[in-house]
Amino acid sequence: MSGLRLNRRSIHSIAIIALLISVTVALPLTTSELRTLSVQTRGLTLGLTALAVGLLVLSARGNRVMLFSMGAFVVLFVYGMVMATVMGGLTTAMSDLPTTILIALLGLFIASQRTPVVTRSDAQILVLYIATFLLATLALGGLILSLPPYFVFQAQSDWHGSSVSYSQGVSKFFGFGLVLCGFLLQAERSVKLQILLLFPSLTFLLLAFVGGGRGDALTALIIFLFVVMIRLPLKAKIPAIIIIVMLTGLFVRNINLDDLVIFRRLSIILEGSAGARDEIYAEAIGMLADKVQCAVIGCGFDYFQFALQQDVGRYPHNQLIESMIVWGIPLTLVTMSYTVIGLYKSFREDGRNDAFPFIALFFFFIAMKSGSVVSSWLFVISVFHYFGVGLDRALFPRQNQ
Repeated sequence: MSGLRLNRRSIHSIAIIALLISVTVALPLTTSELRTLSVQTRGLTLGLTALAVGLLVLSARGNRVMLFSMGAFVVLFVYGMVMATVMGGLTTAMSDLPTTILIALLGLFIASQRTPVVTRSDAQILVLYIATFLLATLALGGLILSLPPYFVFQAQSDWHGSSVSYSQGVSKFFGFGLVLCGFLLQAERSVKLQILLLFPSLTFLLLAFVGGGRGDALTALIIFLFVVMIRLPLKAKIPAIIIIVMLTGLFVRNINLDDLVIFRRLSIILEGSAGARDEIYAEAIGMLADKVQCAVIGCGFDYFQFALQQDVGRYPHNQLIESMIVWGIPLTLVTMSYTVIGLYKSFREDGRNDAFPFIALFFFFIAMKSGSVVSSWLFVISVFHYFGVGLDRALFPRQNQ
């Protein structure tokens, strides 16, 4: 029996690692060669995920979290599609919905089969994957090492038909790596290894900032600083802070901050403008205020774009607000309340052993400034998984003590 359990744990690790690679590997695209590598890697890892899930299903353990999370997801997404059919937004949403539904169901099933969802060894493998992709980016000319280093956004420039100077995907990818390092930093007991982990951490932090995505890089930095300041013991915290300050000071002293596009983009925010997002937020909030149906019972997927005759890519850029338009304010607030409860409980109970709460928090905060609920896979998986955890803790408190 112990051999069977070990085998099942290994299969679960393969499933969650392959899934996380498949949903992040397309983020750091810089050159056409990396785009090809990304497509091949995603196909391989999705196939591996499906195979591992198939093996897990053969010995699946039905549990309340699986029932609550997958049940809520199916109910809300079917409801959103029904309302979109009635209100007119389904046609544009269908370009993304089938893939999102498939990946979300895979992710929710995998996440419900084991606690911790992402173990320390899983996180180490994922950091190695990010480091490997960094080396591939260097080898294929997507990153130029200079002071400061810079990415060559050839693939994005070709795609948009104009020069691209930053990439949210690149910042998100290396921010993801920084969050994983933060988890490993607070999970590790050896001060020497904690200090050693600072070097890949700071490398990923630098690359997240060089990528130019403001919200993605700053979110990862905030989570990392939370780990350093709150969750590290004092004997590790002091040398960590000293090393971070020294290396940051050395870097800043030898470059002109204006050479980093992220600081030029941050200056726009400091001047009081969020660019086109100001208009989009005003339109989305105005829709909730003016259209009672959307506020109370929801108007379905992509109604925002349909009603305002907007391009598909002009979504509300805040997935909490978008969820209120899709499902209505009451249903969204109930769902998010249980999600917050589940995420809090998981941090408190499993935060030192499970990286998934850190990953969920990262993608949840990013969802407050970009992305859409019909295509943000990790946001959707995180929300409904921790909804299931929160509902389970609320309904069965004694059994979860």
